[in-house]
Order: sequence, then C-alpha cells, then structure tokens
Amino acid sequence: MRRRSRIAMPEATINLTSLLDITFVLLISFMVVAPALKYSVELDLPKVKKTAAPAEPTQITVQVSWSERAGSGFHVNGTQYLLDEVPDAIRALVPLGEEPKIALEADKTAPWEDVAKLINELKSGDINNIGIITRKES
Repeated sequence: MRRRSRIAMPEATINLTSLLDITFVLLISFMVVAPALKYSVELDLPKVKKTAAPAEPTQITVQVSWSERAGSGFHVNGTQYLLDEVPDAIRALVPLGEEPKIALEADKTAPWEDVAKLINELKSGDINNIGIITRKES
C-alpha cells in the first residue's frame, strides 16, 4: 500500500493589510489638504528666463494690525484703510502703468483669516507682486 502525500495548495485569500495602509494614508492626506483649499489663494509663480532686469517697482508696505478692542486694521504706508479700500489706496501711490511691489506685514496675533482676505482683495484688484515679511527667530 502506497501512501499518497498531499501537496499543500496555496490559499486564495486577499491580504487586506496593504490595502488598509494605502487607504489610511490617502485619508490622512485628504484631511491635511482639505483645510488648505478653503481660501484657495492663487499663486503666480515666477518663470526663469534670461532677460534684462526691469525697472525696480515702487515698494509699498501693507500692514495688518490686531487689537482686542478694534479688531483687524489694514494700513498702507502707515495710513489706515478699510479692507475694500486697500487696492485703490495702493493704485493711488503707484505711477500709471507700473506694477506695485507689496511688502505684506502682519501682526503675530492677527487672525490668518484676515490676512487671507487681504491677499484675496489684492488679487482681485490685479495686484500680484506680494511678498510676506517675516522675522527670523534668534
């Protein structure tokens, strides 16, 4: 009598561990990206090409201040304006046909929502050359 040896056949099951890992990574990345899309500030990134340097544009300082009593204040070169008046005030300071260069400074305690509103207001007023000023911690 001969004994038959049984050959172990592989099991046909799906390994869900790697599928769950990918799902959780996607879920976490969507949770991080979704709040960033709330304001949708468009960025016009510079393109690199070799050309002669254009004339230096007029630099204007725009500041966002914050106080508990008054809330946010918007200042253009030291003069306070309402949020919707800021683009017009900037255009009044710049010679015709010249692109203004904006240096944006915000108080550390100012809500980011107000800074984002200011950036959106400047973008809607066709002011695109905006630089945010920060201070290096020592």
